[in-house]
Amino acid sequence: MKPKKILAGVLALTMSLAMTACGSGDEPTEQDIENRLEQLDKMPEEEAEKEIEKNLEALEETKAETTTAETETAETEPVFVEPPAEDFEYQYDAALGGVKISKYIGSEPAIIIPTELDGDPVVDYYLGGSSSIKAVKIPDGATFVGNFSLSNLEEIIIPDSVTEIKRDAFTSCVNLVSISVPDNVTSIGDCAFLGCCNLSEINIPDGVTSIGKQTFDQCGITEITIPDGVTSIEDYAFRGCENLKTVNIPESVESIGFRAFAECPALRGLTIPDTVTIIKVNAFEKSEGLTVTYKGQEYNYTNFESLYDLFYDLYDNNYSY
Repeated sequence: MKPKKILAGVLALTMSLAMTACGSGDEPTEQDIENRLEQLDKMPEEEAEKEIEKNLEALEETKAETTTAETETAETEPVFVEPPAEDFEYQYDAALGGVKISKYIGSEPAIIIPTELDGDPVVDYYLGGSSSIKAVKIPDGATFVGNFSLSNLEEIIIPDSVTEIKRDAFTSCVNLVSISVPDNVTSIGDCAFLGCCNLSEINIPDGVTSIGKQTFDQCGITEITIPDGVTSIEDYAFRGCENLKTVNIPESVESIGFRAFAECPALRGLTIPDTVTIIKVNAFEKSEGLTVTYKGQEYNYTNFESLYDLFYDLYDNNYSY
């Protein structure tokens, strides 16, 4: 039979790994080991040896499973690299005083946006024609998010230094599932998340004052809280958000644009604060399950026109939009 110390070590490792694999995270105590050793001592020698071999096999299997799991985890986490200048198409913009990137022509799947190229600061970038990029990291110190428009983009890391998300930043990023927008962001451009059909979660920072045109048009978001400070929800802002169920509009909002909440079939109830003085025509078009409450009156798809009529004179007797 194997020496007691070796047996104790085998048992300790086996029991520890087995418990960890099962999710308990508790290591066996000395008493646990002593109890197990006593059981083995009482067994016939042949049976005890089989039990020891069984423990050794279990240990090897558990170690193999743990190694495989760690390898798989490492393989799924992107390794970000900052590509050299030759991996970009770019040009110097004298008016902006820096470089504008027009395309990434490298092959790395996860890249860090450079802060400068050839000694000049990067002042803007468009990466919509890049086919290899799946994940992007914006470097610390950057103040804006440029234009990606990548259908294969799955992950974006935005540092706290960013204050602006530019127009069309993530247009048609259909694989983007969630994104964390830093609290310092005060501006989100038109069409920033247009067509992000699988984007189910997003936060709007408190410093944002306007939800621009088509900002979340055809997004997959299920709920949205519009922060205090936002004064306008522009045209098509949430049009075609088929999964949108809950929207909280604060009293700071003064206007709701043309088709802002049109074609939102899952949206059932929307309370509009009395501070709103403009609701453009067709703001809720084809949202047939929606009931809108405004100044104590309820409206639905059968009489939305009477709600729009309240604002008819604001457009010089014309529903301009």
